[in-house]
Amino acid sequence: MVCTFNPTKFRRSAKGMISVRKPNKDESAQLLRAILDSLHDHVALVNTRGMIRAVNEAWENFAAQNGAPDTSRVSVGANYLEVCQRAIEAGDQVAEAAFGGVTSVLNGTSDQFVMDYECSSPGQERWFKMAVFRQKKAGAGAVIIHSDITDRKQTEEALRKSEGWFRLLTDSLPVLISYVDEEQRYRFNNEGYESWFGHPREYVQGKHLKQVVGEKAYQALRPRIEAALSGELVTFEDFVPYRGAGKRYVQVTYVPDRQDGRVPGFFALIQECPFDQVRMGMRVEAVWAPPEERRPTFESIRYFRPTGEPDVVVKAEGRE
Repeated sequence: MVCTFNPTKFRRSAKGMISVRKPNKDESAQLLRAILDSLHDHVALVNTRGMIRAVNEAWENFAAQNGAPDTSRVSVGANYLEVCQRAIEAGDQVAEAAFGGVTSVLNGTSDQFVMDYECSSPGQERWFKMAVFRQKKAGAGAVIIHSDITDRKQTEEALRKSEGWFRLLTDSLPVLISYVDEEQRYRFNNEGYESWFGHPREYVQGKHLKQVVGEKAYQALRPRIEAALSGELVTFEDFVPYRGAGKRYVQVTYVPDRQDGRVPGFFALIQECPFDQVRMGMRVEAVWAPPEERRPTFESIRYFRPTGEPDVVVKAEGRE
């Protein structure tokens, strides 16, 4: 027995078995209202003239809680642009920015508009983000959303204050302190870099190490930089021929920033060791120029660096 599938016959049979009912206008409105009321953000739908067609419960509650004498003036049937204009006449600069943003979306100049603004009450600091999006359907108007971002703003302010204290602390220390990322670019540096290299703090940030310390210094430091980025704690003392800062004998510590098995950067602490602290008896070794640059003079020795071995015992003249 051979069975064949007849799609036409199947569709006719299925047509009587399956029935899909489209919601009527009242049901669609109720569904839209239920969706809007489930949102914590304050939402309003406006037509191309700025007339408010729908708002959610959060929008209405905010208006009532903030002393609006007549909530109908900012609810369905009111004109959002006219509300902004009245506030502008009273000197409200936020309303002026909002009016321009909403107008640009409604007339098609922009697809969206976003701004942060403060709306504090006498006893409470409050910040909101206003976002306006043009509806996809041509001529449908726009969606206006106000989101409470007070927590985010307060966190940002706390971080700014914390960073300010951190900068004050690091700038007061007589050392170079920086953070270098995995691409070997400065992401933080204290004021010491300005006095050493003659560049403002802002110039150093984002620059590659080579651009700041110079080619010779970078090549001398490169193996240790790469070791720090591989996760190794690096400490050393050496003469480093910095560009702009000259050759300096420095004590350096590179602390890798280990995060979940990776090293996105390292912290650098650099302190100059004055020549009067280079001890008598300190074991050093010569750092020579490349063979092709050597000459039969002491100039072929770039500098001397400590070997790290114990000091030589030096007897004072006339004493054991």
